[in-house]
Amino acid sequence: MTLTRTPLTTKLFAAIAMTALLVIATMAVLIAASMRDGFSQYLLKGELIGLDHLGENLALRHDPARPGWPEFRNDPSAWVAFTDAHFRPPRGLPPPDAPMPRCRSARV
Repeated sequence: MTLTRTPLTTKLFAAIAMTALLVIATMAVLIAASMRDGFSQYLLKGELIGLDHLGENLALRHDPARPGWPEFRNDPSAWVAFTDAHFRPPRGLPPPDAPMPRCRSARV
C-alpha cells in the first residue's frame, strides 16, 4: 500500500486559493445586493417624483362639492387619460444624495 503525500506547498496553495475564492464570492454577492438596492432606490425616487406631480394635479382638480372625483369613477378611460397627461417621470438623473421625495399634496 503506497500512500502518496501531498507536499506542504500544495496544501498551502490550496488553502490560500480556497480562502481567496471564498472572499471573492462573498464580495460579489455583497456588491450585487448593494447595487440592486441602490438601483431600486433610484427607481423609487423617480416614481415618487412623478406621482407627486400627479397628486398635485389631482388636488387641483378636486371639487369639495363632488368628493371622490366622480368623473373618474364611471369612466376608466378618463382616469387613464388623466394619468397619462399628468404623470411626469423626472428628466435626467436625480442626484444620488438627493433625499427621498415626499408627497406634498397629501397633507393630513
